[in-house]
Amino acid sequence: MGEIMDEMSTQETRECLLCLRIPLESIRSYVEVLLPHVEDVVIVHVAERAAKLIASAYEKDRIALCGKKPTSIMAAAIYLSGRMEKGINITQGKITEELKIAEPTIRLRAKQLNKILDLEIGTFQYRAREQYICPFCKESFLKLSSLSSHLNNNEIKNALDLKTRMFNKDGILVDKKMLERLKRRTQEERDWLAKRSERLEFYVCPFCEKEFSALSNLGSHLEYNGVKTSYADALRIHMFNENGILIDEKILENLKKTHIAPCRKRTIW
Repeated sequence: MGEIMDEMSTQETRECLLCLRIPLESIRSYVEVLLPHVEDVVIVHVAERAAKLIASAYEKDRIALCGKKPTSIMAAAIYLSGRMEKGINITQGKITEELKIAEPTIRLRAKQLNKILDLEIGTFQYRAREQYICPFCKESFLKLSSLSSHLNNNEIKNALDLKTRMFNKDGILVDKKMLERLKRRTQEERDWLAKRSERLEFYVCPFCEKEFSALSNLGSHLEYNGVKTSYADALRIHMFNENGILIDEKILENLKKTHIAPCRKRTIW
């Protein structure tokens, strides 16, 4: 198979790729995304090998590839090229994430190319990362979606923005910017909860000074006393100071427009 690839010129490779509607530039751009911390020379090598794999397979068995989705063929070729490059780890999971091709499809196309070209690379089992480790409690998960759900369940923001490429081969989150985002939002949430736990009655009615443990309860109280619903619904946490006093003057003026003074008593509060 190596002889067939070596015999093909760059022009011949490009012509075969064009027949399958797969530009060489697209292959290179995807390899760059999949290998963000790898030297340019290696990226070019992996991309060019993937291109020649596609072109060689097309020359040997056009019927097998014609009619197949171009991106699925490209995904399989990039995966195979990565398998053939020492020190490179392009998992099916990474490719699925970037090219939006299902892993079973990648394996199917990889098997087809492997058979056509007699690559003898071996079986194409599920080779995605074996674990994703929570950066806070160190619990490990087989799927990134499971880790995201775990973080969401623990009220950690931005968990859905996690990507496979942000983790190293051991499942450790190594993307410093993302890690800082998770930690910052988590700390903000904890600080807010701690401050709120110190004072159960947190929001003060600007008219009768009655205190409420939830902003929604204050909103209902104001509506009950004549405040327009849209004004009451516009209340937000940041409009109150640490003592629960409404300090947003514009909102306060809107409330005064429809409020009935003084506030009427209501026993459920």
